[in-house]
Amino acid sequence: MLDSIICALNSIRIFLATNLLELSTLSVAGASFYVSWLTYKRDSGRLDVSVLSSELRNGTTLALEQKGLHIKIVNSGRRPLIVSSIGGDAKWQKFHWIAMRLFGHRTPSWLTPTSFLVSDPAVTNHLAVNGQYKTLHEGQDISIFLPFPQADELFKLIATKCSSFYVFDSIGRKHRASKGMLKKLTSDYYKNDQAPSDSTSS
Repeated sequence: MLDSIICALNSIRIFLATNLLELSTLSVAGASFYVSWLTYKRDSGRLDVSVLSSELRNGTTLALEQKGLHIKIVNSGRRPLIVSSIGGDAKWQKFHWIAMRLFGHRTPSWLTPTSFLVSDPAVTNHLAVNGQYKTLHEGQDISIFLPFPQADELFKLIATKCSSFYVFDSIGRKHRASKGMLKKLTSDYYKNDQAPSDSTSS
């Protein structure tokens, strides 16, 4: 009986030792893959996009002087990138995007997803200098602050009618703001059931 117990314990010990070694090898491989993936993401070029309602004082967000809409684009990758435009997709279009994937360029016009590009010079002028688009190197950013009520129309559009908000780089890739950020923007818009310029003017 004792021999059987010892034999069983030895079998368990050998099993655990063998599997722990395999798990350790798998963990190392997984960590190596993750580091390689992060390196690839940085090398392939990446723009972090944020859009939020914020408060501005003397050019910073430290204290209240003026409320507005703040769009910030940061190059978090290693490759220089150019921001060519800013836009978004309309809400409630999941079926439209499925149709677009199925039919491609043959998608009927009434099923084509609706998108928009921001054309307000107060925004687009930040993307270029003397008619030439800015090149963002690693760590550089474009920061756009539109005060209310000037930003009311764009704020309403993004907060109430957009499923996504993004920028295009010069080779046509989209870099999106997070869903959580858009939800926060929508929450800020509907706070007290009034638009920003209404709340600041009362």
